[in-house]
Parts: sequence; structure tokens; C-alpha cells
Amino acid sequence: MTTANSTTAKNKFAIINIASGKEFRKLDEVPEGLGSERNVFVENGKAYIASLSGQGTDYIWIYDAATDKVTRGLELQGGYTSFSRIDKLK
Repeated sequence: MTTANSTTAKNKFAIINIASGKEFRKLDEVPEGLGSERNVFVENGKAYIASLSGQGTDYIWIYDAATDKVTRGLELQGGYTSFSRIDKLK
């Protein structure tokens, strides 16, 4: 989901049942931030979500589908205002 004001678009994240098209729940634990849908990487039942505030310290948030819990993960320092994507290197 994206919300917009007069200067920037910010993203919020939610878990959606694609088969039914219904929202399971909003991930209110993940701060609203700059970025895009490419800022999510999913593997082994976990979604890794980059929510960038552009304020100096940001985080990769981890949603665990098995427990329906969100935890703060990797800290990103530098005040990023853009993040191209999250990928896994083999």
C-alpha cells in the first residue's frame, strides 16, 4: 500500500491472501517509509522488508509467517532515500 502527500510517496505493508484478495493484516510494526515493493525478499516463510525513513538509521524488518510476528533485523546506517531491491547472493 502506498500513501502520498504533497512531496513524497511512502509505503505501508500488509499481508494479503492472494487467493481470496482479502487483507490478513497490516504490518503496523514496520514503520511507514520510502521504498517500493522491490524492497521485500521472501524465503522459507519469512519476508525481509526494507522500510527506509531517510533519517539516518533504517532497518530490514522480518515478518515470520509461521508465528505472525515482526522483528527488527539488520540496521542500515547512512540516511538512504532510495533502495533498489533486496536479493540473496549465493
